[in-house]
Amino acid sequence: MKRYSLFCLILLICATTNGQAVAPPALYGADALGRHMPDASTVRVFQPDRHVGIFYFLWLNQNKVYDNSLILQENPNAAETNASPPWGPKGAYHFWGKPLYGYYRSDDPWVLRRHAALLSDAGVDFLIFDATNSLIYEDVVKNLCKVFAKQRRLGEHVPQITFMVNSNAGKTAEKIYNLLYKPGLYSELWYRWQGKPLLICDPAEATKEVAEFFTLRKAHWPFDLVNTHNAWHWEATYPQVYSYDENPRKPEQVNVSVGQNLHQETGKVAMMSSGEARGRSFHKGQVDQRPNAYGYGFNFQEQWERAFELDPEVVFVTGWNEWIAMQLNRKDHGPPVFCDQYDLELSRDVEMMSGGYDDSYYMQMASNIRKYKGMVPAANTTASKTIDLAGSFTQWEDVLPLYRDHGLDTLPRDHAGCGDNHYRNATGRNDFRILKVTHDQQNLSFYAETGEDISPATDPNWMWLLIDVKEKKSANWEGFDFLINRKVAGDSLTSLDRCTGGWHWKPVASVEYRVTGNQMHVVIPKALLGIQGDRFTLEFKWIDNCQEPGDIMDGYTNGDTAPEGRFRYRYATHWQ
Repeated sequence: MKRYSLFCLILLICATTNGQAVAPPALYGADALGRHMPDASTVRVFQPDRHVGIFYFLWLNQNKVYDNSLILQENPNAAETNASPPWGPKGAYHFWGKPLYGYYRSDDPWVLRRHAALLSDAGVDFLIFDATNSLIYEDVVKNLCKVFAKQRRLGEHVPQITFMVNSNAGKTAEKIYNLLYKPGLYSELWYRWQGKPLLICDPAEATKEVAEFFTLRKAHWPFDLVNTHNAWHWEATYPQVYSYDENPRKPEQVNVSVGQNLHQETGKVAMMSSGEARGRSFHKGQVDQRPNAYGYGFNFQEQWERAFELDPEVVFVTGWNEWIAMQLNRKDHGPPVFCDQYDLELSRDVEMMSGGYDDSYYMQMASNIRKYKGMVPAANTTASKTIDLAGSFTQWEDVLPLYRDHGLDTLPRDHAGCGDNHYRNATGRNDFRILKVTHDQQNLSFYAETGEDISPATDPNWMWLLIDVKEKKSANWEGFDFLINRKVAGDSLTSLDRCTGGWHWKPVASVEYRVTGNQMHVVIPKALLGIQGDRFTLEFKWIDNCQEPGDIMDGYTNGDTAPEGRFRYRYATHWQ
């Protein structure tokens, strides 16, 4: 296999005339169903000319929260009547379920910061803002750009942005142009295609100034499921049709959606609430009737398989965070009517939810993006090195690889949500930035660097280090065999515990650690981890200030986790 240096790949990316394609980061782990992230040995080498965009929504700002999942759960006959209550008034927007981050408003910087990190970790290159209803949500756009630009100043990748317009397309495009592009605001965030910023807008409706400034692609509605010339699809039935540029046989763009408000048999537009649309469990031409089939992502995976077959330049994912749909009833009787979203099965968001599928769709998307775009092969590790625990932290400077975590994710949350909700979170404490590992004949050594000085070791749930020795099969929690720092004994000694199953741990030994300022290292005898010799692979994860020990989903919301959520870093002393 031909191997490229990261530097060479960056040059390849910068040399393209298209947007900023990002190599999916080398993060590992498995979802709740045990589906593991692929590694470099099972996917192609990173393709800098393959891009992923995701439909992103800016409209969450409702004065009242109506949650369809709760309404259906608490009212057995709710699916048969549109009465209010239990439903909200006609024309009211309803959530189909509860997001993991609560019924948040789209301008919440705490949420936006997490979206930037999560979508970047998944390998998403750009967001397609939904402006199809002629609203551009100016304040939300500015807040998002401000948050994303701040992360870029830390040296982090964040997804770039574009817009999709439809109603009053020409006027809406003009507003977008005047808001960001004409004054040159946040130009580093503009997603470019064929040498110009991309805008999904019908060229026939654009002004001359807009048409000259942007690369334009029309939005194709799924009323006709045919291959289209320069008209990008945002939804289609399997096997999906595609958009092309110059060559009708060469797909430029294809859509991959979680579910479709398209009829199970005819493929024509159908209300999600009708029971006839293609929900999360629809695949192989029918609804999967197994219990909790919605959680497996069957529809989503079938659409991804079509994308792999076509191998287009762009995959457009529908979607990330739509969450709401309008109650469309016009009569005082009959069942409730919702077009785009309805409930857990009949919805099309990837973003993590509270309960239900949790983060399974996020992990599934990240896995498939890696299969589509490929991966940068793992970097060689530094030759074995002995770390002097009492020595200077400068001894870590030449240790490779270097693992990075997102900065500023410990900033507090204090922001209004939809309805009467107000969300606060002050659990952020130690902001992980740089992590490293090395080994010698006897020991494994781990290093952590944070944004500010590390808090006292007497703090609760302090600086946990979880280790999964890959060659070792034993009782585990989320795949991890060992936990460091569950009980810190003082300024230089801490605990090494072995998992006995689930979130249950048994002390093994005391190990040495040291903290100075914002740096920490810990040295662990390899024998205590069951590691022999110099050829081994392990995966690890740092967690600080967890609020729900034993719940991996806590890693998305509280304290700081490196890397995010279920992801983990891999350290291998030999090529995989």
